[in-house]
Amino acid sequence: MLNYTSQPVIPLFNTATLTAAYTGNRKVFETGGFSKLSLDVVYNMDAGETLNLLEFQLEASNNGTDWFILAIDTTTTTESTITERHWEMSEGSQNILIDIAYKYMRLSLLESGVVTTFGTASVTATLSGL
Repeated sequence: MLNYTSQPVIPLFNTATLTAAYTGNRKVFETGGFSKLSLDVVYNMDAGETLNLLEFQLEASNNGTDWFILAIDTTTTTESTITERHWEMSEGSQNILIDIAYKYMRLSLLESGVVTTFGTASVTATLSGL
């Protein structure tokens, strides 16, 4: 593809033990010059758990200091409602594709529904774009 560039996979989390707060597992990575982000997520609950969820959010920044959570627009025929965008997934593997337009991104993970023991997650990012 003409003028297409791709960067090698960026390991963000390698079997990170999850916590109940986003601040427990948070990574900043540079995305400037790219327009697409692919996140490969693998989530494993502890064997004794059954109803847990991996939750994550992406924040963006153009200076690496001032962060804002990506938004989602829900539009009806007369009104657009903008809310913070969060992802939830059950145990397994997912690939999430996201358009980006910022110099830095920050990915934060947490696990909800934990009764006794937290699970783990691994996340890699691949940046690409024209």
